Amino acid sequence: MGDIEALQQPPDRAYARLRHAQVALAAGQAEAALQWLQPLHGAPLYAEARVLSAATRLAAHTALGQVDTSANAAADALLLGAPPLPALPALQLLWQRRRAARLAGDTSSAALWQRRLRAAWQNLHGSLAAHPAARAAFAALWGPHAAGD
Repeated sequence: MGDIEALQQPPDRAYARLRHAQVALAAGQAEAALQWLQPLHGAPLYAEARVLSAATRLAAHTALGQVDTSANAAADALLLGAPPLPALPALQLLWQRRRAARLAGDTSSAALWQRRLRAAWQNLHGSLAAHPAARAAFAALWGPHAAGD
């Protein structure tokens, strides 16, 4: 990709860092993912990048077997905040937050996030009624998560 700092626009740098973190996490390098995300902590980000970075941070901590209370609190603030979040990134954040609650052994929080995940999934699934192929693909990808995998 090249030097991230050479990118002229701050949102471009943020998305580049986020993508590097996601690739590192997919490659099993959770520590590296957290390092890529570190400069984004507290930075002004577009809603999608804010939600996806929170989800990726939770996923990295979960992959490491860590319960990170600040990452959980940041996710909670996003998920319980006033402005609506972009639907697909919010779904990912709900899933990761549920996974983090399970890792922490917090069954009541895990149940809360599971209910919210299921409701968000149902809303998105319902919105795709006029697009059967997209609806089927969405159900195949996200249905198991919404069901509580």
